[in-house]
Amino acid sequence: MSESIQSRILSHLKSERYQPAKPRNLARDLELHTDDAYSTFRDALRALMDQGRVVLGQRGCLVLPGSHEKSDGFIGTYSHNRRGFGFVTPSDPTAKEDLFIPPGENNGALNGDKVRAIIASRGERDGKALYSGRIIEVMERGNSRFVGELTKVQNRWYVLPDGNALTAPISTPDAGSRHIRAGTKVVVEITEYPEGAGEAVGVIIEVLGAAGEKDVDLRSVIIQHNLPGEFPEEVKAAAHTATASFDPEFERQRRIDLSDQLVVTIDPDDAKDYDDAISLRKLADGRTELGVHIADVSHFVTEGSALDVEAKQRGNSTYFPGFVIPMLPEVLSNGVCSLQEGVPRLCKSAFITLDRDSKPASAKFAETLITSAKRLRYREAQDLIDGKNEIFHPDGAKKRSDYAPEVIELLMDMNHLAKRIQKRRLAAGQLVLDLPEVQLTLDEDGKVVGTEREDTSFTHTLIEMFMVEANEAVARLLHSLDVPFIRRIHPEPDLRDSERLTKFVTVAGHKLPKVLDRHAIQALVWPPAADPRPTRSTSRCSSRSRGRSIPRR
Repeated sequence: MSESIQSRILSHLKSERYQPAKPRNLARDLELHTDDAYSTFRDALRALMDQGRVVLGQRGCLVLPGSHEKSDGFIGTYSHNRRGFGFVTPSDPTAKEDLFIPPGENNGALNGDKVRAIIASRGERDGKALYSGRIIEVMERGNSRFVGELTKVQNRWYVLPDGNALTAPISTPDAGSRHIRAGTKVVVEITEYPEGAGEAVGVIIEVLGAAGEKDVDLRSVIIQHNLPGEFPEEVKAAAHTATASFDPEFERQRRIDLSDQLVVTIDPDDAKDYDDAISLRKLADGRTELGVHIADVSHFVTEGSALDVEAKQRGNSTYFPGFVIPMLPEVLSNGVCSLQEGVPRLCKSAFITLDRDSKPASAKFAETLITSAKRLRYREAQDLIDGKNEIFHPDGAKKRSDYAPEVIELLMDMNHLAKRIQKRRLAAGQLVLDLPEVQLTLDEDGKVVGTEREDTSFTHTLIEMFMVEANEAVARLLHSLDVPFIRRIHPEPDLRDSERLTKFVTVAGHKLPKVLDRHAIQALVWPPAADPRPTRSTSRCSSRSRGRSIPRR
């Protein structure tokens, strides 16, 4: 029976009228799509694929060997590993997985190259299908410049590239006439890409300096990852124009003026851009109105402008120890778009009404103008909540009496509300990962001199709770308006993965129920007796990106 179906599959794939189809559609074409028939069809197809007589082509469609090489294959971006293998991430957003490229099958592709690849074989591990392929064409090079250390081997000069983009040495014949010492960090431009067993050839276009020096290593990383440099003059001019045109009194007339409301910011010690602020207002019947105020960057960065185009190309700010490459010019990000203390600033605000059980009852949104009453740091705010008299401050200890009573009262109310929200979320199955993190300690010259554990004050979680409430309120609004938007959804655990986890955990001496839901995982990774303060939850928003889902107007 199976051999007969194999013959039907092969005949159909050989026919001129065959259009590459996925397994389900092929079974339907052969009228083998009913439950009983499909099981037999699947076994026959698997046997043909194991024998290499049928392979997967573009988008997981079935084709005969050789025909997929004549077809277009599929296009994606190649990521190379130093051990020789790599992966192609398909450009097609509907594709589910990256394609594994074994050593020697990358056809000279380098990290970041746009390539055309085909699926060459299919395997299976732990019941899951595994596909491997090969690259048949490098369509576009992702990078031509590489950073590395100059070395000399048998009177020939090479650059040993940093990172995984290119792992083989680059021949640099011009180094001999440049009077550069071995061990120097340089930037090399590829003139001949490697083919087969050949080597890459390049020329040195910039000498960075001795490896290990702060500015040299920083410059090396920036070039290696193609990070942006200075803003174009057009963008800087647009930023200054946007700043100069900011008129808070005019905006006060067309926005909701919250200048008389108590609003505070809580950020890391070294933060320069304060992009979110919090207010609370007690309502009748034990309800609370939580106000989450996000800096209204869209007022200054209009769609299609030079600022917008540049920000889209950069995508995000990039943070280094003691250094940042901003997405927007600092005159905006650290100036009028930063919710600084004591000055009027524009915001997009979400007002969430929480009932007596701290559950969201309603929400409203507005364009607002706020004036932050106090700029607080996480540890500083935590000391005030904990009732300490000596308060942490980066510039030196401060007294509790230095803070306005209404600010301290607001912090106490925020702490109480955040813990009630956290309790609700934990009861709903929130997963908390207590993963220790460290921060680098720098000296006055910017060199790393040590490390210290990252601050784990509950105020981090406090801000997280409020930002997630705002994000969910915005999501509910967009859903009610039938507006398409990107959602982050954590699905229930995969059955096969759950079985493997259960076996592993049992061997380790723990017990899990047969049905592995998020509550069971929660009890495993975060026992009830654990202190909830140093948490890093699966819904955590980082201090530099939290609350971004409030829509632009």
